[in-house]
Amino acid sequence: MIYLCKIKPKGPFWVSGNGRSIIHSDTLFGLLIDKSVQLFGEKAIDALTKNQKPSFFNSSVFPFYQDILFLPKPFQQPTLIKEQADNMAIRKSLSWIEFLSPDNFFKFLEEEENEVEESGWGRLVRRGGEEITAAAKPRIKIHKEEKGLRFKPEMAFGHFLVTSEERDLFESNGIKTFFHRNQVSKRSQSCELRFNQNIDCGLYFFIRINSDSDVSQLTGALRLLQDEGLGAYRSTGGGAFEHLSLEEYKGDIFNRSSNRGFVTLSLYHPREGEVKSELLEEAAYQFVTREGFIGTTGLRKKRIRMFAEGSCFRSSDMFKGQILNVAPEGFTEHPVYQHGMAFKLEF
Repeated sequence: MIYLCKIKPKGPFWVSGNGRSIIHSDTLFGLLIDKSVQLFGEKAIDALTKNQKPSFFNSSVFPFYQDILFLPKPFQQPTLIKEQADNMAIRKSLSWIEFLSPDNFFKFLEEEENEVEESGWGRLVRRGGEEITAAAKPRIKIHKEEKGLRFKPEMAFGHFLVTSEERDLFESNGIKTFFHRNQVSKRSQSCELRFNQNIDCGLYFFIRINSDSDVSQLTGALRLLQDEGLGAYRSTGGGAFEHLSLEEYKGDIFNRSSNRGFVTLSLYHPREGEVKSELLEEAAYQFVTREGFIGTTGLRKKRIRMFAEGSCFRSSDMFKGQILNVAPEGFTEHPVYQHGMAFKLEF
């Protein structure tokens, strides 16, 4: 059963590595396990290691605004009309986009051709008379035009693609945005995420849970995590959030499949058998390198590479991923689990 959890940041969040405004699934998974152990003891993780069938696993963490749950842009290229298929300027304008609203997410993956044209206020993907705005620069500016209220998205990092019906998600008084990113370190590509505290926005993730008892356990873990914070600089208030809800997801994005393939909403580390089963055939993906320290021990985890959120693969029930033990050689105090299960969104 899939649940949706929304959280409301109380201050800045720090995200490190890969230049993306995403809190990765393995980071959240490790924190939930750690808080579960603090509350319920070692028995809380027994089910996670049994037959590679975890009692829960989660997606990565993405932004939301009101009821719009933004999704990572797929690495699969959209189908453009013949005259534009090799136009690098158009391809570059689309590459700025990082997040898509659900409707545009599935439009992006359609096999039907789309046409991209340039207007005075940005690049538009036009299909069936409907305009879709691609974001590209540092802020959100609102413009009133003869045909009504439109906005020119100019987002420095969290680049969004929204439909014309969703243009009112940004306020119309002056320059407003619900989500902003500041670069902190070019070397590590770490960044600071800030959210507008005056509007209904924040972060969310999906979590697949097997039983009601697991829901109760995870609710307790989230409350403890809420008190301690998520990410770096927690001792100075970084990563503080309010846990808004953990409820069964009743939307339709997991029911739109045409059995052509899936996009992973989490980091994904396939098993050896999955790779041998032509996993990469017709795939579109990027890799993310994951490393780090084991708590306060000063010891480094094993360095591994995983498929990034937005990676696309053909449909197959056998592509599932695995929970990894990334403890370094000689470390026997306890296992160090890394979430590598594929949280699939079929298309």
